[in-house]
Amino acid sequence: MFKLTDKFFFQPSLRFDYFQIIRTPYLSPRINVGYVFDPITTLRASAGIYYQSPGLEKLIDGRTFYDLRDAAERGLKAERAYHLILGIDRWITNEWFAKAEAYYKNFDNLLEQDRITAYRYEYTLKDPSITDPAYVKDVKNWIRSPQKLAYDSVTTNPINSGSGNAYGFEIALEKKNLSARSKLSGWINYSFSVSNREKYGVTTPYRFEQTHVANIVLNYRVNNWLEFGTRWTYATNFPYTPPVGVTPRIIGDSIATNLLTGEALFNLDFGDDQNQLSTKRPEYHRLDFRATAYTHFWATDWAFYLDVINVYNRKNVLGYDYSLNSDLTIKRRVVGMFPILPTIGINARF
Repeated sequence: MFKLTDKFFFQPSLRFDYFQIIRTPYLSPRINVGYVFDPITTLRASAGIYYQSPGLEKLIDGRTFYDLRDAAERGLKAERAYHLILGIDRWITNEWFAKAEAYYKNFDNLLEQDRITAYRYEYTLKDPSITDPAYVKDVKNWIRSPQKLAYDSVTTNPINSGSGNAYGFEIALEKKNLSARSKLSGWINYSFSVSNREKYGVTTPYRFEQTHVANIVLNYRVNNWLEFGTRWTYATNFPYTPPVGVTPRIIGDSIATNLLTGEALFNLDFGDDQNQLSTKRPEYHRLDFRATAYTHFWATDWAFYLDVINVYNRKNVLGYDYSLNSDLTIKRRVVGMFPILPTIGINARF
């Protein structure tokens, strides 16, 4: 770290990486700067380049398979990100600390599956206005296109054609337990973020994007042997891709049929690229509580605690499982997270 004045400091750095899987070296310049307005207020900024190797964790990335054999020979590159962060922090009192931070990140060379032009027949109903399941399941009511039509076929070969960006801010207020008379500690924070990815010319939200996240954490030390703690979290949930209908299952150049009934078989239709990650799951929130009792005996420090996860038994949604009913309507099963879950435990420190 270098000081230009009593108030201004900066810290340049240079990181070297060599990624064996692509046999390529990378240099990542970075810099941190700060300005001290007074002993309790500091402005900070940082910028830098970051690389991530297409390593083994990319073999299966978000249900996407990548064939990384001969990655170096195919000219695969490391994924790259440019970071820019600006923040300020201030001690309001000896016990209260506040900070705010904003950021912007740009991503390029992101991995995606290569696409090639392939050809297949397209099937359409003779009369699309008829929705009776018996009519739709009758193979004779489906018309095949006169010739095969071109479409984009996804391969397992990774290419560096994806890009994206992320930006947002976070504010936080923290109460530190710094004195014997101070019984309350904890923090409150809120973050706003937007993260997008562009693949195949279509921009979609990042699959782990959470636009709003808020946390309230409080700990109260009743006396020297009893402490209560609670945490409440609120967040907008992750995006997902909903099905838009059903489509006949094609094997080879023909519609697959049930061997017993001769009826056409169907798959869920999740639409085109425009429909990917187009909907968000319901918002998430949860309250947790802990009571801890401290004691000392047998030359050991003991902590006996009661934990209650999801105190008000919120039905948070982890995801959805979709399937088809016999009448070709779409059935959705909710996959939930933890229900209310009380536990008791003991910690011993020798």
